[in-house]
Amino acid sequence: MPNDKERKLGPIKSLAKVRSQCEPLSVKLSRATSIAAHELPYILDRSFAHARSDPSEDRKEVARKHSVAGQVFKDRSKTHSTVEAVGRHLSRTRSLLRKTSLQFSQHRVVPEDEDGYPEVRPSSKQKSDVFVAKDHVRVDEHAMSAPDSLQDDFDSLVEYLVQDLTATVSMVRSIYIWVTTQRLPMTSSVGFTQTDTPRGFLFNIREKKATYQELFAVLCRRSHIPCVIVHGVAKSICYDAGAKVSFKKGKNSWNAVLIDGEWRLVHPYWGASSAPGYCTGRWGEVGSSSERDANDNAQSRFALSRIRNEFYFLTDPDMFITKCFPENPSWQLLSKPLSKIEFEDLPFYQPAFYELKLKERLHENCVVHTSDGECNFEFTLPVDRAQRYKLSYTLHARRALDAEGEYDVTPLEGYSFRYRYEHTEYLQFRFPYIGVFKLNVFCKDSKCSLPSDWVVEYKIVCSKTNPNCRPYPITPAIGWGPNAELDAVGMHSFSHKNALVSLDEEPVTFVRFALPRDQEIDIEADLVTNGMSRDEMKSHVTLETEGGYAVIKVAPPGEGEYALQVFVNDGSERKNVCNYLMRRTKLVEDPELADIRSQLQRAVESGDAEALAHWISKFSERDMEDRGDLALSRKKLHFAKLNRDLEEAIARKDLDLLEKALQSASGTSLRRQLGDLAVRAEAMRSRLRRFKRLRHEVLAMNQKTISEIRSYPKPPDAVHAVMAASFLLLGNQEQELRKWSKIQSLISKRGKDSLKRRVADFKTDSVQPEVLKRVNEILAKYDLETVQVASVGAATFFQWAFTMAAEMDEKDL
Repeated sequence: MPNDKERKLGPIKSLAKVRSQCEPLSVKLSRATSIAAHELPYILDRSFAHARSDPSEDRKEVARKHSVAGQVFKDRSKTHSTVEAVGRHLSRTRSLLRKTSLQFSQHRVVPEDEDGYPEVRPSSKQKSDVFVAKDHVRVDEHAMSAPDSLQDDFDSLVEYLVQDLTATVSMVRSIYIWVTTQRLPMTSSVGFTQTDTPRGFLFNIREKKATYQELFAVLCRRSHIPCVIVHGVAKSICYDAGAKVSFKKGKNSWNAVLIDGEWRLVHPYWGASSAPGYCTGRWGEVGSSSERDANDNAQSRFALSRIRNEFYFLTDPDMFITKCFPENPSWQLLSKPLSKIEFEDLPFYQPAFYELKLKERLHENCVVHTSDGECNFEFTLPVDRAQRYKLSYTLHARRALDAEGEYDVTPLEGYSFRYRYEHTEYLQFRFPYIGVFKLNVFCKDSKCSLPSDWVVEYKIVCSKTNPNCRPYPITPAIGWGPNAELDAVGMHSFSHKNALVSLDEEPVTFVRFALPRDQEIDIEADLVTNGMSRDEMKSHVTLETEGGYAVIKVAPPGEGEYALQVFVNDGSERKNVCNYLMRRTKLVEDPELADIRSQLQRAVESGDAEALAHWISKFSERDMEDRGDLALSRKKLHFAKLNRDLEEAIARKDLDLLEKALQSASGTSLRRQLGDLAVRAEAMRSRLRRFKRLRHEVLAMNQKTISEIRSYPKPPDAVHAVMAASFLLLGNQEQELRKWSKIQSLISKRGKDSLKRRVADFKTDSVQPEVLKRVNEILAKYDLETVQVASVGAATFFQWAFTMAAEMDEKDL
């Protein structure tokens, strides 16, 4: 019975046979057709010409030749028809061949998985929980010692690799070590070009007809270990941070192997070799750390090494996802799978980043946008290894499309600042011009050699520069801050451990060093800044030694950026042992004046009007320099007073005070700052204006109209109700207002108790909520037209009482 491979190859072999038979036939028939088409006219012409030139020739012979020529013509027509039919058949055959060949090309040498594999679920354990390298030293040595003869047979090789191993993780480890340490054969041995032997498989890997992942899967499955070939895209060595990863150009594959019931990720191909970087030609170097050797530049070449990369063996999913993105999200093995966009946004971490246990605190994306032409990076180092680590970097700028030469990018030497404080490495960059840049960071461990010291790559986009951008005062070869050079001469920093020093606290800054006790050394110090020579700066730095300490006094001439350089002079050489970057962003004042400024700033923050007025007065009395804080405090004071006046006017329902306060807040910016308070003040002013207008209408009534209301011996119900509601608002009790005679007597009063006087003195905050409710109930039975028909004067009081009751609520009270 034919096996699976023979069944799949059957159609290909048949089609190849048809093709081999049809193509020669096509060539022959085409040639015959061509000959017939070209020679037939000449045969006929020669026959008739000969008959005319030689009359003695037998007419029958001529007729015979003519008949032969006609038969040739018929044969030519038949031949042409046959060729066309065969051509059509051949065309269909070729189409089928192309289609089947395409399907065959998509067919993998090894199936992706097998039936009966467990469900894909996120891993619950870390790599460190299932694999410890030191426990597998003998397994590794055994796998690497496999005899070359085992490459002739899969069964023998598998038996050798997994013999005496009971733990699945040990079996997988042995297979991984063997696969990743094999050298690919340059030529094939006789009979070993197929994938049915390990040697043939390795040869086909070299010929790009098979893959490491397929070989790894075959060995695992032959060892009865479930193993899957996972397909997707990857950020390979030629990837640029921030670029999109397409399934066409970025396609890749790796393995997932089942260990103790959980799927673990393995990338045998990347584990078999490593590369320090890849130069695409699209970038030109513009800067690097001073200790970065040009020969170490990962972007200057592409060189694969045969150093095995342990990172890609049972890699934790949260690390693996930064490099590889599967087509099936389940194979991310994450509880919350990432989208492809999220995958592309991740920093371009390299294996060394994880193996050295580094962390970057500021950026979660691979694309970093500058702020005012600057950007910073902070790498935290493991406490127990920090002294062993040495970080470096290279900075590249994207070349223009028409760039050709080596010098088509502007160098940025002097625009970077790198230092270490405690267990964090700081990188700061300034960009004097707009552009797109690529930052590659490297880290070497003095006690552990890794396949590559490249740890991460970022894309930096500078779309806006600082017009005042200047380089740092110096670019020291030994770097910044206390370091090994300082220790080498027996000194250590006593006062300043950080390479970055602020000069804003005091007019003078003192930097102290402890000196070696067993020897005398000659110390010198320079203060350097852009735009001034070292000689011009000599008066701003002094040095004294006393009691085993060196004290450097720094008094910079003004605001700016300075570099303090410390040297040891042994008579023959002036050696730089320490450097500090010092910044003064403001002039340092007398302590008393500084306290006044500080108190004023606190008053501005609190917004207290009295405190603002007090410290503004003190500020002005001492004729202090306004650095913007005095002007700000005056604006704040004006705002605080305005805020207070508006709140008071709203609370008192004082229209005059409200009008005055709103007039002061006429500016658009002030209105925006006042926000809801301004809205409430406007609403209250509109309400009080209506109250004032209605009160004016009542006060404008003549005495005759009021007397007319009083003259009713028995008024209409509407008139009685309106006047009762009016006096209820003015403070009378409802019980006494039920009698019209009582209302008549209230209307008749003169002086301060007169009706018009009481309306003029009416205060809205004197009315209780229950009174408002009752007034609304009384007036709800009537409308203005009804009251006007009964009495014009009563209609005026109806409008006043109705509006007062309707527009006042508990919030107003």
